Amino acid sequence: MNQHKSLFFLYDYNMILCAKTYVGTPFAGIPAIRDTTVPMKNTKIFEGDKIMYSEKVVEHYTNPRNVGEIENADGIGEVGNPVCGDVMKIYLKIENEIIKDVKFKTYGCGAAIAASSVTTEIVKGKTISQALKITNEEVVEELGGLPPIKLHCSVLAEEAIKTAIADYYKKQGKISNEDIEKLCKIPTSNKCIHCCNF
Repeated sequence: MNQHKSLFFLYDYNMILCAKTYVGTPFAGIPAIRDTTVPMKNTKIFEGDKIMYSEKVVEHYTNPRNVGEIENADGIGEVGNPVCGDVMKIYLKIENEIIKDVKFKTYGCGAAIAASSVTTEIVKGKTISQALKITNEEVVEELGGLPPIKLHCSVLAEEAIKTAIADYYKKQGKISNEDIEKLCKIPTSNKCIHCCNF
């Protein structure tokens, strides 16, 4: 079963990864989405003076890992803006300070979905302190690179993990909010950028 739903097709087939899609269930506040599968004609998304995606980005977009929700998650992190850009929601199950399970739902472009998917693979099985050290640069490297216009997707993935861990700490109630902010070092990205920049 293909878990991708597309809002609409944008421009031509080379722009498919710029179409806003969601994986998982729709987010609150996002309108109903018609059931259209997003086809990937080939892995060459752009040529010449246009950007190209790595095979790993396309693979994680077309076959995302760890999609869904975790019931009674120990930490949930939601970042982004559904009005103008991408939204990522990460769910963590934590036992003895180790991330035992992680799931995600993302509304956004292919790069956002790929960044969410690969980030779940990176953090699964790591301790909280190891997960807090993950950077957007590591996400980009794991994906085999992202075009400059898509780098904010990796920043959102980093923010989502750190926000979920901050939520875990808040639920534990063992440290102050100020200490949580220092410990998690949640980056503050600029205004949400529309992924396709049109």
